[in-house]
This record gives sequence, structure tokens and C-alpha cells, in this order.
Amino acid sequence: MNAPAEVSAAEGVERRLEIAPAFEALLRRNGLSDPEALLNLRGAASLGKRGLASWRERLRVELQGEGGRRASFFLKRYVDPPRSAVRAARRTCAAARTLAGVEWTWMRRLAESGIGVPTAVALAEERRGERELRSAVLITEVPGESLEAWFARKAGSADEIRRRLIAPLASLIRRFHETGHVHRDLYAAHAFVEETVAGPVFRLIDLQRVFRPRWRRRRWIVKDLASLSYSCPAGLVSRVARVRWLKHYLEVSRLRAGDKRLIRSIAHKTRSIARHDARRLRR
Repeated sequence: MNAPAEVSAAEGVERRLEIAPAFEALLRRNGLSDPEALLNLRGAASLGKRGLASWRERLRVELQGEGGRRASFFLKRYVDPPRSAVRAARRTCAAARTLAGVEWTWMRRLAESGIGVPTAVALAEERRGERELRSAVLITEVPGESLEAWFARKAGSADEIRRRLIAPLASLIRRFHETGHVHRDLYAAHAFVEETVAGPVFRLIDLQRVFRPRWRRRRWIVKDLASLSYSCPAGLVSRVARVRWLKHYLEVSRLRAGDKRLIRSIAHKTRSIARHDARRLRR
């Protein structure tokens, strides 16, 4: 359950703040218990990347917890986003009022369904009427590293990948899709793996484009699976390992005719993504 929203209005501007109850004390301790403070929060590091729109910001922030211990969080902020971007996002997440609200909504819903995702800490929104002026979502740091980074660090460890990663990753993606959602940006960079005593634990990040398709659902699932396949290096993840992964995902020991058609669809879409990526890099 979320903390009650705080609403203020001035010159027709509405500001609203939601805080997950477990983090209320932390935000009060750091002076972040009003929407303006969160909307203006500065970070210890900017996490910009190629292609990131000028109206989007990603920051790593350090907050002081009990006993003076500091912990890392991430802030995603949107400043005067194009109305077209807001409309497109809200078409796929009607419960959200802003772009930051989209990811806030999906993080909470997926967590409630038992899917490993970052924890939503707080949401701040500033609007004038129906126009989004600014919004920001604060989330916990995800332990571990991206699967993309794991692959780079474990180059040459194909046996370890097959032995340790296939089943837990397949289980997470299957359970995610069973909730009715698709990711639409399911690359290795957006699957985080944490090494634990019990084995690898996976979580999904960057949930801004998640949605629940009402039709053509198989098409979106194929896109997710092809995106993940494309981003897994061929020299490290063999075709045999990919088929084994899909068997875990489908929970079958032997591929059926429909499963083989799914493999062909994934392979076709993977080639399409590769061509699109090549054209983008040539620009």
C-alpha cells in the first residue's frame, strides 16, 4: 500500500508524491518527503547513454540510511516530455498519469506477481491540467550485474552458462509472460543476474515499455524472445543451449510441432533485429 498522495496547486500546477511505506522514514531523513524535492533531486552520477532523449535523465543517487549508512538508488526523470511520448506510454498503461508513473505502475504490479524487478521507492509528478511538466521515479539499486556484463566477464565459459543460467532465466521470463505482460526491450542488458549461495537470481529492469497486449500476443512474445536471443553472444551461447533454454521456458522435454514453429519465428525475428541494428549503426 502506498503512502497518501501529497497534492499542492499553484498557478494551475498540480504536484503529487507517492512513497512506498517502507521508504517513508528514509525519504524524510534525506529531505525528500515533498514532490518538489524529489523532482529537483541531483545525483552523484549521470547515467546518460547514446540515443537518450534530451528530456530524459537517469541518475545514480546516494541516500543516507539508519546509522549513517549510505545506499545507492536510481532516479529516472522526465522534463517537459513531448505530448506524443506521453500519449503513447499512457495508451499501454492507462493507470499512469505520467511517464515516470508508467514504470512505477509496472514495477509494483510485477512485484505483486512475484516477478523480480527493482523496488519502486517514490513517484513525483508535476502537471498542468493534462500536460505533463515533470515526473520522476526513484527505485532501488538492483544487486548483481546485467547479463550482458556477465557474458563479457565470463567469456569462454559456455559450460557454466549452460549449467547455471539456463533454468533460472527461462523460469523468470516464462513467469513474466504468464502474467500477461511483454517487455518490448528484453535484451541481455535489461536482465540482471545476482550470484547467491542458492544459485543465480534474475531480475528485469527498464520496464518503461512493458504492456499487456490484448491481441497478437504471440507476436510480442516472439519479439521478446528474439531480442534476448539476439543479445546473447553466438560464440558463448550455442544453438543447442538456446534450444535447451526454450525447452525450459516452455516446460517441455521434447519439442512439439508448435514449438518448432516458435523457434523458426524467433530465428526470423532475430535476423530482422540484426538487420535493423546494422542499419542503425551505419547512420
